Amino acid sequence: YLELNKIDALSIVLLGDAAHGGVHTSCRVQSEEDVCDQIMHVSEIMAEAINEISKHVNQITVYSCYGNHLRTIQEKKDSVDSDNMEKLIPWWLKQRLKDNHKVNIVESEYKEFTRIDILGYHICCVHGNLDKFRNLGTTVNTIFSRKFNETIDYTISGDKHHLEEFEQFD
Repeated sequence: YLELNKIDALSIVLLGDAAHGGVHTSCRVQSEEDVCDQIMHVSEIMAEAINEISKHVNQITVYSCYGNHLRTIQEKKDSVDSDNMEKLIPWWLKQRLKDNHKVNIVESEYKEFTRIDILGYHICCVHGNLDKFRNLGTTVNTIFSRKFNETIDYTISGDKHHLEEFEQFD
């Protein structure tokens, strides 16, 4: 597909919940691997896949945000969003792919949000599990407009379980 469409630069966004984790008792009981093993395995699988894809494009930029399955505290109300083991995945990718000059792993500047520009569009990527964000697209645009003086054209969420579209801000 990449070669057929002559893709030169590829952006990959990791939207969280890359592993089952251990936030629910049922997850821990049913899981065949400890959480640490899950993180190690998924990180290596991603590194191998990105390395293989890099053979077919000139540049890959990998962005990431973290989900809720790998938070360090089970109880959601007691947890701190940024205390999340999923942050190890981009760290590992950066270490593992440091000699592949076609790959750039970008760390998020905005905690659980990842902001990217593609073809002139401002895009905010977020896992999307945070209860405080009811109307995700509107809320994200408001936050970025106020805090960073930027308008968000698109919001991409990994945990949103339905398509949502609005044209409130053109």
